[in-house]
Amino acid sequence: MVFYFGIYNSGKYWDTGDMRHEIDMNLHVIEEVYKAYGHYKSFGGWYLSLELSRKTKGAISSISKLGKQCKVISNGLPVLISP
Repeated sequence: MVFYFGIYNSGKYWDTGDMRHEIDMNLHVIEEVYKAYGHYKSFGGWYLSLELSRKTKGAISSISKLGKQCKVISNGLPVLISP
């Protein structure tokens, strides 16, 4: 079995339209998770679980930043996202 870790999603940005809190928190979560679990053979990559809308400020740059951080931390493991 291959496990893809889903990043944290508080859902608060749906009320504010601002993803900065999610990004800041997840940059730390990504690093912490990979330190704790990245050495396992079954750790296959990442899943960006944040949902987006046209109202979400900075959505494209936010998702891009998180995806790049996942790749950097884990030496290029796959990053999945659902449309």
